[in-house]
Amino acid sequence: MASTSVELALKQNYASGPLLPTRFGTTLGVLEKTSFGQGPRGTMRGQDLRLALTLSLDDDACVAFALDFARQGAVVTGTAHGPSAPLLRWALHALATALKCTLHDAELGEDVTPDADAHRAGAIAYLTAYESDVKASRKQHLLRRRSERAGDGAETSTEGAELLAWLAKEEHIALSDSADDLRALADQLPLEDPAGLYEMLIDTDAVDDVFVSEKELKSLVARFRARTTPQH
Repeated sequence: MASTSVELALKQNYASGPLLPTRFGTTLGVLEKTSFGQGPRGTMRGQDLRLALTLSLDDDACVAFALDFARQGAVVTGTAHGPSAPLLRWALHALATALKCTLHDAELGEDVTPDADAHRAGAIAYLTAYESDVKASRKQHLLRRRSERAGDGAETSTEGAELLAWLAKEEHIALSDSADDLRALADQLPLEDPAGLYEMLIDTDAVDDVFVSEKELKSLVARFRARTTPQH
């Protein structure tokens, strides 16, 4: 799946009225009912946009994007980098059409005509792969725990290494080529301290670049951990 980036802004106009999180949530519910199961489902959690295909929208492992609601609903901005970008692009195009607001593409530097159908296949492809990986991670974690309880293997923590690999796969960070630096970093990541974790990723030679904010990283760590915890 080709990597990319997206920065789109939904702008209030005469037809749309103010763009508020509550309206987004209501609109996403309507879109789900009218799509007849042909696309991703969505909801809002505060100012976070959650999207899913087969996972429950209450599942903390769902893909989520932090939207920036500014000027009392006059402008809402969403950004994404990496393989999840087509999903956010589809969602904001779909919302712009339903809300009848103006859609601005920052990369093109101009307003664009919303066309969710053009981006639906890419959105579904990413979500299908992402949710399959969540289910595989949960199964692997369950089997590992059973093995450890049965005494078939020593209990060892690989969470730090797995987090780095997942963040790199989703292109939230770019890792260096030094295996020794990566192993050392994985062993000392302060996963319970988001500020310390972010500072470490910024400062270490094992990470070439970080593409998310400290707030976004905190949310990503919570989502990563939910990937190993089945939710009902």
